[in-house]
Amino acid sequence: TGIIPMRLGGNLLNPASTKNITNNTMEQNKWVKISSKIVHQNPWYSVREDEIIRPDGKPGKYFVTQMPYQGVCIVPYDGERFYLVKQYRYTIEQAIWAFPAGHSNSDTQLEDAQRELREETGYFAKRWQNIGAIVLSPGWSSATVACYLATELTKQSELRDETESDMIMQGFTPQDLINLIQTTELYDSLLLSILPLLRIKCNITEF
Repeated sequence: TGIIPMRLGGNLLNPASTKNITNNTMEQNKWVKISSKIVHQNPWYSVREDEIIRPDGKPGKYFVTQMPYQGVCIVPYDGERFYLVKQYRYTIEQAIWAFPAGHSNSDTQLEDAQRELREETGYFAKRWQNIGAIVLSPGWSSATVACYLATELTKQSELRDETESDMIMQGFTPQDLINLIQTTELYDSLLLSILPLLRIKCNITEF
């Protein structure tokens, strides 16, 4: 059984339930966009150059990396272990552990999360819980990721594509993850951002 996937439009960091604890002055947009143009584009992202007036009244330029899709990240959990994947990342020239993740659009997030889980781990999940959205790098990118907890797992075979041929999967207990964080062996930003959500929203109190 699934849940209705969230849509990632609007102000993700300003839900109505938190308006009483936010700074209303900071929420006001004091940036003025004079013009905008795309200066680079490829199948994975584009770079937009905006001529702007900053909040201090001075003119400037702001470069924004735009994604043609949103992201999904899946936390597979069998009640004892979380299942992570490890893959070599060309940009940092090393392999790192992370939760399964992939591309999506706002209309099919849950289906896309289910597909990514099957492709990267071979697992099906009977229960899906939407645990929130994470803005990855708001200083320069519009990328947001919808995060799901996947439980009641059934193992099948992986369906990885050619770019994931070096990927491996391993199960970790919560204490394993804590130990790896303490020894700085876990440093994927999305993984580290999700762990507090598991305690706050999913009542997984081992963290």
